[in-house]
Amino acid sequence: MPAIVYQIINFVLFFGILAFICRKFVPRMFARHKEQIISELQTAQVASERAKSLQADISTSKAQNEERKTEIFKMAEKQVEINSMKSKADTEKTAEKLLSNMEYER
Repeated sequence: MPAIVYQIINFVLFFGILAFICRKFVPRMFARHKEQIISELQTAQVASERAKSLQADISTSKAQNEERKTEIFKMAEKQVEINSMKSKADTEKTAEKLLSNMEYER
């Protein structure tokens, strides 16, 4: 028989034995790999949902902070107006006292 026939027989035997040995390991390996991928996809999905939830929370917080900022500015403006009126009244009273003291001294 020519040498090529022996090489073909060796080739077929080698891959036959290799297939026989690996027929149990390869499906398990692919099954584990598939489970790992599924697990990672589920983890990624949970993380994505959490990120969306956090983004919604951030948007809500921003809106609430804008409302609070507006309220604080309104309260500050009112307080400035009140303080201004009090200061004006105090100044007028002081001016009246000074004028009355000046008239009294004359």
